[in-house]
Amino acid sequence: MNIVVCVKQVPETANVGLDRDSGYVRRGEVKGVVNLADRHALELGLALKAAAGGNLIALCMGPTGADQALRQALAVGYDEGYLVSDAALAGSDTGATATVLAAAVRKLPDVGLVITGEFSADGATAQTAPRLAEALGFPMVSSVVEATLEGNTLSATRNGDARREQVAAPTPAVLSVSLDSGKPRIPNAMGVMKAAKKPLTTWSLADLGLSPEQAGQAGSCTWVTRSYKPEKREKGETLTGSAAELAQALVDRLARKNLIEV
Repeated sequence: MNIVVCVKQVPETANVGLDRDSGYVRRGEVKGVVNLADRHALELGLALKAAAGGNLIALCMGPTGADQALRQALAVGYDEGYLVSDAALAGSDTGATATVLAAAVRKLPDVGLVITGEFSADGATAQTAPRLAEALGFPMVSSVVEATLEGNTLSATRNGDARREQVAAPTPAVLSVSLDSGKPRIPNAMGVMKAAKKPLTTWSLADLGLSPEQAGQAGSCTWVTRSYKPEKREKGETLTGSAAELAQALVDRLARKNLIEV
């Protein structure tokens, strides 16, 4: 069985500029790193392989430089790496991203699990995993802390509303991994050297049987229309006094701003 873990390369720091014309992050300004939640997903994949066997595949969608995210996955013990890279991918929202990733997963044989991080540091929508599950027609388990595989059944502990929940789902399935899961390992020198020699497979949209209209802004149902810094607000004012004095002071200020009539 193949276990596919989706990884995303994100800017190393939040202090990255925005392109005023497009509204998108200027990713070329800072170093890219593997999204933290995806590192937790990689760790869960390693734990599942150690317990139940299987072949670990790292899958990334991004520009050519995103292959470094796959190299890190290979360095910690992944067997294969696949990069989906195409100029037409620029501007993809979570829906278009899910369409592309689903096409890549379908191209791989015998996929039993697809694992993602719960959210990305640069978008933080937590939408990609459920939309990917919908596109694939797989059951979805979100916010996973621990998971085991027994035959064709996935058993997982997940973060619920103010409590932990035990759930099960048939495979193939999609699961998103919480930051509360196992601590991601750091690649050692030997792993990095071995990863540098392993081949990576790169697919274009055409390789996946997709057209440019199915990805990027053309294939997205949401767009960035404007980006801007929030306007500076007036400093707050602290009022003191008795309850009656505070109430009167508040009424006076609201009246001066024509927010109430007195």
